[in-house]
Amino acid sequence: PKVTIQEKAQNLTLMGISWGDSPKVMIRDEGTQEVHFLEEKHKIENTQLKIKSIKKDEVIITDGEDEMKMD
Repeated sequence: PKVTIQEKAQNLTLMGISWGDSPKVMIRDEGTQEVHFLEEKHKIENTQLKIKSIKKDEVIITDGEDEMKMD
């Protein structure tokens, strides 16, 4: 069976969004307790997910097929 994007992202928590010339997001991997600082198009370490877009109040992640909003 296909693993859904929600299952791939189940251990990820959006901690915050840093807004500016090049917006960044803080995402914590609850499994490893690591916090990642990422820009658009960056891959989330240890996942098959990438940051598709960063807005002031939400982040869109993608696995290449599906998309999911984190807020």
